[in-house]
Amino acid sequence: MKTGPILLLVLLLGGFAVYLPNSTRSLSPQAPVTSGQVIPISSCQVLNTPGATYMLTANATGSPVPFRPGSFTCFLISANGITFDLNGFNINSRKDAGGIVVNASSDVISGPGSISPVLPFGTAISLVNGSDDTVRDVTMGLGLVGIRVDNSPNDLIEDNTITTVLSMGIDVTNSPGTSIVGNNITAGSLVVSPGKVTGILLSNSPNSLALGNTVEGTGNALVLDAGSNHTLVIGNNLSSNLGSGLVSFSNSNIILGNVADGNSANGISLAGSSNLVAFNRADNNRLRGIGLGNVCSDSQVSFPSGDNNLTVLNSAGGTFPNSTIAEFPAFFWDGQGKGNMWLFDSSGGQPVPVTPPAGHTEC
Repeated sequence: MKTGPILLLVLLLGGFAVYLPNSTRSLSPQAPVTSGQVIPISSCQVLNTPGATYMLTANATGSPVPFRPGSFTCFLISANGITFDLNGFNINSRKDAGGIVVNASSDVISGPGSISPVLPFGTAISLVNGSDDTVRDVTMGLGLVGIRVDNSPNDLIEDNTITTVLSMGIDVTNSPGTSIVGNNITAGSLVVSPGKVTGILLSNSPNSLALGNTVEGTGNALVLDAGSNHTLVIGNNLSSNLGSGLVSFSNSNIILGNVADGNSANGISLAGSSNLVAFNRADNNRLRGIGLGNVCSDSQVSFPSGDNNLTVLNSAGGTFPNSTIAEFPAFFWDGQGKGNMWLFDSSGGQPVPVTPPAGHTEC
């Protein structure tokens, strides 16, 4: 009996199931138990009634409040189980202050609503030293960072729009189990150096999820550092960026069904081991399409090839000319790793070899 590629992939996914992060069990943190109290507000302040719903009734004004020495924000959420409903209004914080800081757990920031501007140093929303918080349907721009998650595991960042940031769209640090779902991120035409902007960065945040996000016009669209293992990267559009679509240094991730077209560097670049890479597309990238580590063992030492990766049923191609990289690895490449396996990958519907032809040299 002949085994088709789809059946084979099902079996392979079963083998990789042990790597599924906990964040896939539920996309939404547990809803807070609210007190039922609704508190109308329209000025910067501390929100500290556990379980209450605070609702904006006008565009927020007033003096920012301190949340740590020398740092200010328009709103500080300091109790658990709070819902902050922006109710369609705007928070316009002064240039050296943030928009909202959450320093508690099981809180919800809900739009529609907007936060801008917070130039040149402000972060629109910061989730710090809590857990199970949610930010949903908020538009933010003209700031240093859109959403920062720091030491706050199991948060949900969902359906937000982040534009014209100077450093990062979504910055997640030391926060395992973070779910980043359905967000739209662009560096914006007003940014002087959009190539220096990172769309989404996961640092030391394993067992996380990046699902259905769109990132364009940034430097590198999505970056996973070496401490963000066992992460799901599924169905993201990481196209038209000035760097690469996806850059990952971590291990044991599942990278499934992403599109990384038309980037100025590579589509998808992996330096980790034991990753499953399937059903992705990377067309018309300036350098290469989808690959593992370095093509040359003596170049870019900081981006070594990993081992035992499985790359299956991906496509990469296009027409971008490239005079500096040999024709062979332009769409797919395998660096100096061991035990990597490539199955049913194609360019323009035709199978593409990954092993270099005899005598091929590039360095």
